[in-house]
Amino acid sequence: MNGYQLRDTVCALGFITQLDDEDSFFHAANLALSRLRTLIPLRKTVKICSFHPRPAEYRKSGESFTIHSPRGIGFYFEYTGSLTVSYTHGTDAFKEELSEKSGKYTAKACAFAGCDSLTLSFSGENAHSVLNACIYDRLSEQGKPELYSELYSYDMRNEDGFLSVLNVEGGDYTLRGSRVLIPRGESTAYTVEYSYAPPPLSYDTMNDELGIDPCLSEAAALLVAYYVWLDDDVAKAEKYRAEYDISVREILKRRQTDTPRAVNNGW
Repeated sequence: MNGYQLRDTVCALGFITQLDDEDSFFHAANLALSRLRTLIPLRKTVKICSFHPRPAEYRKSGESFTIHSPRGIGFYFEYTGSLTVSYTHGTDAFKEELSEKSGKYTAKACAFAGCDSLTLSFSGENAHSVLNACIYDRLSEQGKPELYSELYSYDMRNEDGFLSVLNVEGGDYTLRGSRVLIPRGESTAYTVEYSYAPPPLSYDTMNDELGIDPCLSEAAALLVAYYVWLDDDVAKAEKYRAEYDISVREILKRRQTDTPRAVNNGW
């Protein structure tokens, strides 16, 4: 069912040929559709993978680490002793002198294009030790190299219309708001199932499908009719509400094992 079919069905329920206020129809329709999506969410999946950091441990001055055809660089490390970190890429060069005797350091991430090789060097006047230095050879979904951390964070708000995470498969994970945190690893791949909402119904989207489960089409028309006539004809509106309640109960009974959650019968 598209927007035009929904409007025609609502008009037929009210025994009229057209609605007096189109804006009120859109308000009622979007309110009803959002309620119905809490009954049977629209679902999509997205696959997310962690970066593949290449850790190394350095224990003597002048030691370096070279990677071929890097996509970008971002590194985090812990060190003891004075230390200089540097890399070169054509005319682009990075050099950082760390005067503190020990500490933790996170360098800014940079992206490269058409780079054949990149060398990350550590040098110091005194004995030093560097742990967890990483160069990344792949970019994130956002097209940028990320700085090192033990968990890779993917923000589900990058997905159009994202509402909530429904399920995550692939291993251990943590949810923090809209972010899915997964461990970094050479073969880490996760599938995230989430609920989403399509763009609101408007003059420009009347030809589009309503963006609800097809089994809810009849209930959608009844709920929209309830909202449309609630202010002008309460008796008529309550009739549509009663029919909506019956329709929803039957739908949910048929889909009881598949429905993830229901919120106040959609009200």
